[in-house]
Amino acid sequence: MVTISTPDKFLGSLMGAYIGHHYLEKYQGKWLSVSKSPLYNVWLSSIEPQNIPSLLATSSIPTAIPWLLYHHDDCTGRIHWLNQALAYSTTNGDHHASLYSNRIKVLYILGDCLEWLMQCPKDAQDPHLDLCHHLRQQQSTSPSAIIPQLNQLIQTLASPSLDSYLQTLDHTEPSFMALTSALKRCMYYRENLALALSRSDLTAPTPTLIGCLLGAWRGPSVLPIDWVMAIPQDSKEALRHMAQQLYCSWAGLKSKIPGTYEIFPLDF
Repeated sequence: MVTISTPDKFLGSLMGAYIGHHYLEKYQGKWLSVSKSPLYNVWLSSIEPQNIPSLLATSSIPTAIPWLLYHHDDCTGRIHWLNQALAYSTTNGDHHASLYSNRIKVLYILGDCLEWLMQCPKDAQDPHLDLCHHLRQQQSTSPSAIIPQLNQLIQTLASPSLDSYLQTLDHTEPSFMALTSALKRCMYYRENLALALSRSDLTAPTPTLIGCLLGAWRGPSVLPIDWVMAIPQDSKEALRHMAQQLYCSWAGLKSKIPGTYEIFPLDF
């Protein structure tokens, strides 16, 4: 059984999401510097887990990726806050509250999926069915508001066809469509992020979620080496530092890891 370290999964997920996010900018040989990346700049604020609640009300789903990674093995803590947010959003009937409610529902399911992917071995024989089983187990603690979406996702993941999910999705919820599409492509193109992104009609935030999920499952090795080399050096260092900060916070390390200690064995 092949396993990947938690630090590598943090790094793979953040870097994969960064690449996926800017893939929509029509990659032409060099990725956008983190200093100009709106996603990275928002992550700088959300890297501290306690900051995420105030950000979610005004930001997109990818904003929450560091927070969800931090809580990947803390289902109780993750569910506690999302339940509160979901209850608040469903008591307000305006348009903005409805959008906020849909975002929380997607984050709820995305958190469950990340939990499984972070703990799933790289060489899992039947990840589709294993993930379906995990999501069915999660239904016992899920709020009734997201049960329909969970059931739809389980049905879609169990389908043998990659594209048949388009016929079953609720097109009134684009965020849920993006999550479902991202999971489906990760399951089928698990060896390389470039293959998972190889569809011209992907729209935001699907590529970001593909990079986040696939990187969390398979680590940095899933990232095409030529793409990684095209990321400016200062950007790679910044992403690596952010992943290291996130890992230290999650692991309860009070001080920074010394520079002489190599936490990420893969040298980009």
